[in-house]
Amino acid sequence: MQDNKYGLIDKDYNLVIAPIYDEELEMLNGNLFVAKLDGKYGVIDTKNSLRLPFKYKDFRSCDSCDNKEILIVATQQEKESYKYGVIDTAGNILIPFEYDTLWNYRKRKDTFIAGKGYQTKGIINLKNEVIIPFEKNCYIHELSDKTFIRVKCGLNDEYYIYDFSNKKVCKTKFSFIKNNSYDIDLFEATKDFENWGYIDKYGNIKIGFKYKETGEFENGYANVALDMNRRNFGLINKKGKLILPFEYDYGFEPVDGGEMFIVIKNGKYGIVDRKNKVVIDFQYDYITKTNGTRFF
Repeated sequence: MQDNKYGLIDKDYNLVIAPIYDEELEMLNGNLFVAKLDGKYGVIDTKNSLRLPFKYKDFRSCDSCDNKEILIVATQQEKESYKYGVIDTAGNILIPFEYDTLWNYRKRKDTFIAGKGYQTKGIINLKNEVIIPFEKNCYIHELSDKTFIRVKCGLNDEYYIYDFSNKKVCKTKFSFIKNNSYDIDLFEATKDFENWGYIDKYGNIKIGFKYKETGEFENGYANVALDMNRRNFGLINKKGKLILPFEYDYGFEPVDGGEMFIVIKNGKYGIVDRKNKVVIDFQYDYITKTNGTRFF
């Protein structure tokens, strides 16, 4: 970065693309990059030759597309509104610019959550074919490759789980279901915002709604709390078995594949093993890890 502008250097620190762009360049493949110039997105190559003009107002990569050179972009239409569609890096329009929102459904190949107008959502594929019909007064959230979340909008939103034949897979009405970044088997859910537990992708309760706060499973473990007034957290496995007792501040970061954990107690960081034996005493203001190396 130079003067708040971004460019590109190679592994030998030779300048490849001069720092003239508004944001960091995002690589599509070894030769193509998405760049932002004067508030608009385009595509350049390693010689800084223009492949797609700088005319798009928003841009996202299609993470679940087989072709990594497919982009979700928005153009500015009449009355200052944006319309989203999908193009490739040759400028071919794969999905026309007719949606008010468009998000890649990461857990299903070539699938998108699309929006038309306010609170009207459906699911389409890369051929712009409707997989799940558009419905008013609802939102759709990604859940798994077999099921998705449909939120019925109202005074109190209601969360239901559907499969891709558009059938409700369980009768349970949830108040909230959290999508996951790491684990694909268990999801945090609640019926009343007071008590939390874990369900599978079909809405089956796998760990009961007995916690006041829950965390996402990572490396087979999740942090949970029974009493938010005390904010004492413990660690459970996927069977709901308590691994570390309810005596820690929020935060358990797995180390060595879950053999040990970076934890916080009384505001200080330390490391314990799965038997709750202290490996590094609670004396540090911060501990993190990167590339397998611990930093204190």
